[in-house]
Amino acid sequence: MKSARTMKTYVDTNVLVGSVTHANIRAQLYALAEIAASSNTPLVTSELTVVELSRTLIREGRSGITPELNLFAGCELVAPRPLVLRLASELPVRHLKTLDSIHLASALISGCKSVVTQDKQFARACHEVGLRTL
Repeated sequence: MKSARTMKTYVDTNVLVGSVTHANIRAQLYALAEIAASSNTPLVTSELTVVELSRTLIREGRSGITPELNLFAGCELVAPRPLVLRLASELPVRHLKTLDSIHLASALISGCKSVVTQDKQFARACHEVGLRTL
């Protein structure tokens, strides 16, 4: 009997950074994490996201373990290893910033079928390579 493939969802940094200052985004993010857990849909993000979010918290005058950083406990973290960086440099998407290309490559290499983002340009790039956006 064939087992069903698990559908992974990539969480873009901007969603997590938005949760630092916006209560409604934070609530949506926690709801997403609960849905993912209950539906066996793993959440994935890059280790770059941890750095980006940590730097945002420090700029905001917050440090240490915050509720936003605890969200990573339930995420699969993708390291920016050579394979990810090579794919990021070769993506045929014309209007894609450097870090966004690493995030997109991370999503593709980890087998994600969808991406949660609030960045319209990044969402267009995701669609260009066949990923759904939420």
